[in-house]
Amino acid sequence: ADQGESLPKRRKCSTPSSESSNGDEESEKQDYFPASRLFEYQWPLGEEGAEHYMLQEQVAEYLDIRGIQRKYPELQRRSLELEERKYLLGRGAVTETQSNMGLVAVCSDEVMELMAGEFPRKYDEYMDVVQEREFQAALKRKILETKRVAQMHVGGCMCDLMRTIGDLDSLSLMM
Repeated sequence: ADQGESLPKRRKCSTPSSESSNGDEESEKQDYFPASRLFEYQWPLGEEGAEHYMLQEQVAEYLDIRGIQRKYPELQRRSLELEERKYLLGRGAVTETQSNMGLVAVCSDEVMELMAGEFPRKYDEYMDVVQEREFQAALKRKILETKRVAQMHVGGCMCDLMRTIGDLDSLSLMM
């Protein structure tokens, strides 16, 4: 799902009782790449059961990991397709320069497991962002539905009003 759409419901993974040193160190640093900039999406678009992905470059920057491929070789990764790069560019997830570089997609479920286990504070921060996005998407859907119902109601009222005006006109002609 993209940021404008509802993201899949994720349950919080249990975090270890003793936080790793990475979790403590990263919290002391000022966030250079905020959780709100992580872009999670489904690919291929509109396909039932399509996988959810994040960009490896964004994940590495968010978690402040240099050499993410060496440090976490077990993460499933793949190069982006041309249409996928265009989609991400159109959604504002990447710049044109980034799009022209060799971007890599990583499975978001695996990223979430990594964050929950080794970066619990970053995981919680990102889950807060996901919940806010879901709330905003639900609010947007509710507003659109309310507008649609109101327009139907107003449309019905207008028809009634026009009928009443027509009835009054016919009455005034009789007088």
